[in-house]
Amino acid sequence: MGNLLRALYITNAVNTDWEEVCKDDNGDFYIGDFGNNLNNRTDLKIVIVPNPSVIIGDSVAAQIINFSYPDQVAFPPHDSLKNFDMEAMFWFNDSLYLFSKNRTVPYNGYTKMYKLPSQPGSYVAQLTDSFFTGVGNLINNSITSATISSTGDKMLLISNTQGWLFSGFAGDNFFNGNVFDFSFGGTQTQKEGAAFINNGEVYFTDERLFSTGGNLYGYDFSTVVGSEHLSQTMNEFKVSPNPTGNTLRISFRFPFTKISALKILNSKGEEVFKLGNIDMNDAFFYEVNSRSFLNGVYFVQLFTSKGYFLKRLTVIH
Repeated sequence: MGNLLRALYITNAVNTDWEEVCKDDNGDFYIGDFGNNLNNRTDLKIVIVPNPSVIIGDSVAAQIINFSYPDQVAFPPHDSLKNFDMEAMFWFNDSLYLFSKNRTVPYNGYTKMYKLPSQPGSYVAQLTDSFFTGVGNLINNSITSATISSTGDKMLLISNTQGWLFSGFAGDNFFNGNVFDFSFGGTQTQKEGAAFINNGEVYFTDERLFSTGGNLYGYDFSTVVGSEHLSQTMNEFKVSPNPTGNTLRISFRFPFTKISALKILNSKGEEVFKLGNIDMNDAFFYEVNSRSFLNGVYFVQLFTSKGYFLKRLTVIH
């Protein structure tokens, strides 16, 4: 049981549905009041709390960011468009990045990334990108928290059952680098928080429900690939050329790693290519004839004994 160090009361903000908290390099905190299960809210906001170390007393008047989404026109929208719930956010380079918790029916497997200034005011969020987490369901694939390393070179999204670690990206093009997918395993619980404690280790929390959850967990990514750095592993997974036209070359090389399957999915999560029963160690190279692929975004999945790796691919003929 931890000890309560301090209670700080925010005098000008009501908790409608606070879902995520993060802080910037100055120690200021951002509280995301953007939980939106029904996708019908028009009062979305982020509460800015100054660095508690400079606050005298036990109360503070926060600054407020009010915002809306550029692609939402109905409150609530049609079931197939219900992707405006939000539970994940982090601060990076003077901006806030928000990741949607997908509630579409039927489930389409995408989280949307929005960008906002980290200054008080009223804004329309910028929709900057999206990422396909899978065709399963809300419980397994919808995003519940996000965090970025202090060095800004690793970003993590989590759901209740798994996580996606991104690296090798430039600036805030988080989804255009390398992706490593991993499972939490064990009893399924409602994961709600994640934070890097250094460049390789992350803490997770889950909500307590009846007799499960209510715990703090640690995950050391260096153990995923033994003594080597995870970024080195993912840099050895290559998809070229990208964008591609008629021929796609896929290669992977890492010692003591067993490669078992290769899949390519289109933007709807439909399997357009599969190579199974590979059962080979250390090195893999394969050429795929992509002439029949329609123009658009695809996801190349490589399944190995060290985990499931993914790269996004663009096909242009």
